[in-house]
Amino acid sequence: MTHLEWFQFATHRLQTTLPDSGEARLLARRLLDDATKQNHAHLLSPDSLLSENDEANLGTSLTRLEAGEPLPYVLGFAPFWNRDWQVAQGVLIPRPETELLVEGVLDNLKAKHARVAELGTGSGIIAGTLALERPEWEVLATDVSPEARIVAADNFHNFKARVQLIEGAFDDWLGPIEPFAHFDCIASNPPYIPSAEIERLQTSVREFEPRLALDGGEDGLNPYRQIAARGRELLNEGGFVALEVGWDQRPAIEELFRDWRRLEWKFDFQNIARTCLVWK
Repeated sequence: MTHLEWFQFATHRLQTTLPDSGEARLLARRLLDDATKQNHAHLLSPDSLLSENDEANLGTSLTRLEAGEPLPYVLGFAPFWNRDWQVAQGVLIPRPETELLVEGVLDNLKAKHARVAELGTGSGIIAGTLALERPEWEVLATDVSPEARIVAADNFHNFKARVQLIEGAFDDWLGPIEPFAHFDCIASNPPYIPSAEIERLQTSVREFEPRLALDGGEDGLNPYRQIAARGRELLNEGGFVALEVGWDQRPAIEELFRDWRRLEWKFDFQNIARTCLVWK
């Protein structure tokens, strides 16, 4: 089968499960580009033949997409901060809005030899990016999931990011980092979806992404309560926390951190308060 023939075949198959024909074409192109290591292979080399091995692998990937599995899991990587990070079903897929959190830390932490801790690192995108952008910083990352720690460790190794990775603890977000205190910044994109809302999420999220990385307890605020109550004890003078939050959680977050010195918001492209920076 040629590049163009496979692209047309895959697009047709995906259109039976996807209402948006443009999305079907995009997914088919992404699979083909990844297999051929050539952008827009169906246009630039339409008559080139796929190898039997590539055709078989593409068939497997196509079946996974038809079952609703997200593209980054199928490809095995997701983009974040101009790098492709390894992902697997044991970790949350990186979202573009999380770059706001990284941006907030980089813009507000000016010390050359700062100490930073990330809680719940997942694939390691936050801790890894901070370590790569500021090699002089001392960066610590935690995660309770063994699967996530394996993925994060691979990413840190592949990118040569100097991050100390330790095991997290169920229902104790700050306990694992206490022996390493104090820090100039504590960062986290914790689970923030209320438990009852998990079953109403779209299939690709509900069925494939780890519940451990989604479920923030009855009201979605469990991790934030712990950080607000105990985070100041682990921060240096002038230190701050950087947190990603749910789209409707701004009032609750402001109430939880009302006794902290200062709180600032960063807004996503839909003008939703998505990242908060809160100073000790």
